[in-house]
Amino acid sequence: MNSSKVILDKIISDNSAIIDENLKRANDNANEIIAKASEAADAKVAVFKSGMKATYDEILRRNEVVSTLDGKKILMNAKAKAVDDLFAKALDEIASMDKKKYLAIIENILKKFSFKLEPVLKYKNDRLEMLRNEHAGILRRIR
Repeated sequence: MNSSKVILDKIISDNSAIIDENLKRANDNANEIIAKASEAADAKVAVFKSGMKATYDEILRRNEVVSTLDGKKILMNAKAKAVDDLFAKALDEIASMDKKKYLAIIENILKKFSFKLEPVLKYKNDRLEMLRNEHAGILRRIR
């Protein structure tokens, strides 16, 4: 055998326990680094997932609000169209009436609602009369 090979084998055999221990420590360190990196990655994934969940929930909430508003718009447009159609029909009916029937309907409407207008008209007439009296009094004092 070659003398250098013998020396090398002797060094390896004498130091094999040290080499094995260093390899074991290196493996343990590598495994520890891998475990810490895995924990850090898992934590980042959890944060990302919770952010995505919050974003997803917000998107769902906004979609619900928009859908509700769209539904209300559709309903309001349908009601507005119904009212417009009713007014158009009423206008057509009024336009096709003879004068006598039209005046009878207007008279009936005025009779039904005149009692509700009386206090307003009375107040306006009383207020107007009071202002006239005040004005007349002021004019007398000036002359």
